[in-house]
Amino acid sequence: MLLVVGLTLGLLLGAAAALLFERSRAEEKAAMLEHAREEFSAQIGYKIDALAADALRKNNESFLELAGGKVRPIEESLKKVTEEVQALEESKGGALHAAAP
Repeated sequence: MLLVVGLTLGLLLGAAAALLFERSRAEEKAAMLEHAREEFSAQIGYKIDALAADALRKNNESFLELAGGKVRPIEESLKKVTEEVQALEESKGGALHAAAP
């Protein structure tokens, strides 16, 4: 009978020790998983920021390229109008000098 009690007590103590050991290992694993999750989140954040910056840069380049094509004809027309206004002012100035007494 004493042998059965000793074996049972030994079995219970061994199970308790194994349970405590496994609990500490589970806590270590949980801490490692949390650390890995935080690192992963940080890396994903940096990658998303980099992708967004690249997309914005490409979008700006495309916009400027398209806008350049639209601005050039307007710029040329404005230059022609300016030249015509200057020519009219010069001819008007010459006409005023010719008409002066």
